[in-house]
Amino acid sequence: MSYCLNPDCPAPENAPTELNCCACGSSLVLKGRYRAVKPIGQGNFGRTFQAVDESIPSRPPCVIKLFQPQVIQSPEAMQKAVTLFEQEAVQLDRLGNHPHIPDLLAYFILDGKSYLVQKFIDGQDLSGELLRKGAFDEAKVRQLLADLLPVLDYIHKENVIHRDVKPKNIIRQQSDQKLFLVDFGAVKFVRESGLFKTGTAIGSSGFAAPEQMMGKAVFASDLYSLGATCIYLLTGISPAKLFNIRENVWLWRQALKQPLSEGLMQLLDKLLQRLPGQRFGSAALALTALQNLEQPARPVSTLGRLGVPGGGLSTPLNPLPGLGRVGGSVTATGNTNPPTQTGQPSGRLNPESGRLTQNPPSRIGTRTPPPQVTTVQKDPTWTCLHTLAGHSNWVKAVRFSPDSRYLFSCSRDGMVLCWGLSSLSYPRQLSWGSNNPTALHALALSPDGRFLAAAGEERVIKIWQLPGEKPLRTLGNLFNKHGGTIDSLAMRPDGLVLASASEDKTIKLWQVDNGALLTTLTAHASYVRSVTFTPDGRLIVSGSWDNSIKVWLTDGGDPLRNILGSSSFSGSGFNVVAVSPDGRVIVAGSEDTAAHVWHLHNGDPITTLTGHKEGVRALAYSPNGRYLVTGGWEGSIRVWDGQSYNLLMTLAGHEKGITSLAFSLDQQWLASGSRDNTIKLWQVGK
Repeated sequence: MSYCLNPDCPAPENAPTELNCCACGSSLVLKGRYRAVKPIGQGNFGRTFQAVDESIPSRPPCVIKLFQPQVIQSPEAMQKAVTLFEQEAVQLDRLGNHPHIPDLLAYFILDGKSYLVQKFIDGQDLSGELLRKGAFDEAKVRQLLADLLPVLDYIHKENVIHRDVKPKNIIRQQSDQKLFLVDFGAVKFVRESGLFKTGTAIGSSGFAAPEQMMGKAVFASDLYSLGATCIYLLTGISPAKLFNIRENVWLWRQALKQPLSEGLMQLLDKLLQRLPGQRFGSAALALTALQNLEQPARPVSTLGRLGVPGGGLSTPLNPLPGLGRVGGSVTATGNTNPPTQTGQPSGRLNPESGRLTQNPPSRIGTRTPPPQVTTVQKDPTWTCLHTLAGHSNWVKAVRFSPDSRYLFSCSRDGMVLCWGLSSLSYPRQLSWGSNNPTALHALALSPDGRFLAAAGEERVIKIWQLPGEKPLRTLGNLFNKHGGTIDSLAMRPDGLVLASASEDKTIKLWQVDNGALLTTLTAHASYVRSVTFTPDGRLIVSGSWDNSIKVWLTDGGDPLRNILGSSSFSGSGFNVVAVSPDGRVIVAGSEDTAAHVWHLHNGDPITTLTGHKEGVRALAYSPNGRYLVTGGWEGSIRVWDGQSYNLLMTLAGHEKGITSLAFSLDQQWLASGSRDNTIKLWQVGK
């Protein structure tokens, strides 16, 4: 086929031997040799076509770039666009024949239009490769750096800054998998006297370095862009969404989809430094650092040096077990084996030499492998010792105090009750603060037991400072409260932030000490029925009737991960979510009568727990992770081995559906709330 390059042509497709377009009469062969075959791309300043060179018998493929700006708002802008297009041709000609830069074949002007012809690279850009094959692993990122750093070193020595290094401008050639850096339309030729002069801010948002966005691109700006490209390919998330502006720290390690060696993570961190002087001094030094990295026998990933959200930058925390430092494997039966490495950083990058220096052994901050969990034997049926009947409507939530001395419950009758486990017959009622409280659906307790939160159909949250009986404050006012019933509450492990999930399809994060609304998460398409934090408080997991589980950073933004349920029939979806005590596993109870289990760090399924006759509305892990319990809307409780997911027993006693489950921290009691208006206390077997 021949393709007409006239943008106004009504029928640009022509027979492969035609010399002129049958529809508009335009010439189909440029300069007597270049024939466009099909369009392959379009941007703000031009269109790109695959073509053939008919002046050579073999008719080798090539690429024609036609300068054709889409929107030009001023003569100055037009002149700048023309200059950039001409500059691309000049720089490609200057850079000569480099094995990872497509050759420039021709540059010419015909009928007032500018054309640039390059060698055709038969392959796909890395952005497309990410969509087609998924996130990159360590080996692919190392190869990307090994191929691209010499290219950057070469063009920098020619005093050229690319200024637009990003996945779409890196093409993998299909025949030999070689990577090519393309699109030199944004390059800057640097004279020594003008290295630090302010120019035009050019680059792609998220991939361009901070100084480049201010019009002050330097050679190290390309290194930043290459680092941003790497973390995008590793996570599938725009780099702009992986930086916490409030705390001035990168969060990309949390979003890793696969384990990564500590050495490579340190190298990427250095490429991504916000100040140019803190990055590698040159692409050659970065390449030396890459070459000096040891090949990890078993890669592990970490979260770096980010303190607990809300606590500012502080001493390093233990790595997040779920996202990052996951070195375990999954057996054919779906069991998760503990990792065999600690994930302790093996060294630091020396900025002068680019070498990774070894750290001396240290016990501070290391993470020892979790102890092997012995196989749980089938326990005798747990005994129900107490049935608590203080509510007059469905019991919607139950929570134990951290010292295991009290049990709190809330109900659709609008009451919050505090049961002393030594005097269960006389619960204490906490005041809601209004004469006609509406139905309550959710409870949360701070880890230190000082604050209790409750919420429901009134769409606001009440906070009590225990042992007080009157609310200390209300979260949510006329302008920022939820637009629907609040179905779930979760307190971050540091007790500073409260998450609320609502039937208005949103999750809100609140500051506990002053009631301020921190952010609203808005990606679910239906009721958000459950929300929880990971054990280290860095991530939020939510479940919705839109049949999805989403994993979020605690400072807002789009979800890091989206896990879709297996069914999409009307009324399906997730009622409740829980994260295992070690932070590695997500469990969600669904209206499809099953509890589904996934790896948190990548969303891969582990197993599905079946046996309930109606939807699973309640979940709880025992604090040591030994047991996982699920509650069905038919009224039964099923107890599973928390490691093998084998069914251990079924607890019967409630007359109607289970709404809430909770273990005491001393692991002596399991509390179950039900729509039969009662709470049962089960003695956990030893």
